Amino acid sequence: MKVFGWLTKNKIPLGMGGAIVYFLSAAYQYYHNERIETLARLSSEQVQVETRRVEATKPFLEKQLTLYADVTQAAATLALKWRMDSDQARPAMDRFWRLYLGELALVEDAKVRTAMWAFGKALNDYDTPPRTLAKLAQELAGACRESLVRSWGVKELDTLKSIPDSEPLLLPKTGG
Repeated sequence: MKVFGWLTKNKIPLGMGGAIVYFLSAAYQYYHNERIETLARLSSEQVQVETRRVEATKPFLEKQLTLYADVTQAAATLALKWRMDSDQARPAMDRFWRLYLGELALVEDAKVRTAMWAFGKALNDYDTPPRTLAKLAQELAGACRESLVRSWGVKELDTLKSIPDSEPLLLPKTGG
């Protein structure tokens, strides 16, 4: 009743007071709706900007995924076949070093680069045990996965973690 008291105290006719209250209410509603529409428009524009960013980076992300898959496959093949059958290992060895020296440098991040270097160093040391190569191949795959999670922005995959050091590494048994 404060508004009514103010209106009568200032000798403003009740009809005019109602009009003023109605006008203020309508103005508030208008500006409130305008603000909601502005926020919705900004949100829509932000979605469009993010969509354009993803579309612009899509070729890079696809190339990164392809090269990461290639290098993890080459590393896994080398970890399993390097000393057992050099004929099967030779194409994987060639692919690994071509990726290391060339294409992968276009898309890799620091962790992948470090894992590639460690695997390549172990490959150059002929005395590296197969178990070490296998562990390094897994570390390379884990670094590639983490890089993809960051690049693609897929936080759901971030819950997948690399195999802990305490977990024993399983390798296939070889004949003989």
